[in-house]
Amino acid sequence: MCFKMEKDERVIDLVEKSEFYNLVDESLARRKVDLLPETKIYLVGVAQDLIKQTPEVSDEQPVTLAYGASLDEPNKGEKIRKLIEVGDRCLVLVGFFPSSITKRQGESGLEYHVNVGSSAYVHVGSSLTGKQPLFFELAERFTDLTKVLSDMYFPSPSSPDNLAEILQRWENTKD
Repeated sequence: MCFKMEKDERVIDLVEKSEFYNLVDESLARRKVDLLPETKIYLVGVAQDLIKQTPEVSDEQPVTLAYGASLDEPNKGEKIRKLIEVGDRCLVLVGFFPSSITKRQGESGLEYHVNVGSSAYVHVGSSLTGKQPLFFELAERFTDLTKVLSDMYFPSPSSPDNLAEILQRWENTKD
C-alpha cells in the first residue's frame, strides 16, 4: 500500500513538472529567450520547489547576510549549497515577489537582488569542476529568468484562481 502511494506521488510530480515545463516554454517563446536545456529544467525545478514548500520567511537571514555567510563558508560543498540557495532565493524574490522588494527598498532593491543572485551563481559555476555552463547561464540571463518566472506566476489577468493562490501565499509568508 505504501509503495502505491509513493508511485502515485512520483506520477503527480511528473505531471507537475510537465505543466511547469510547458509554462516555462510558453514564457520563453513569448519573450524570445533561448536557454540551455539544463537551465530550462533548473528553472522548472525552482518554480516547482516554491510551490511545494511553505517557507518561514521570518526565520531566514536577510539576503546580504546569507550571501556573506556563504562566501565565508570554509567547506566547499556547503559553500556551493549556500550560494545556490542565495541565487535561487534572489531569483524567486525578483521573479515572483518584486513588489515586496520595491516596497521596502525601492527599485535599487531589485537591482541589488539581481546582482547578488547573479554573483552567487557565478561563484558556483567557478567553484565546480568543469566550469558548469548552467550556473554561468543562470547568472548571465538572471533578469530574463526573473521575467520568465513572473510570466509563470501571472500567466494572464483572466485567472482569478491564480490570484487567490498568490494572495494566500502572501498571507502565509509575507513575501
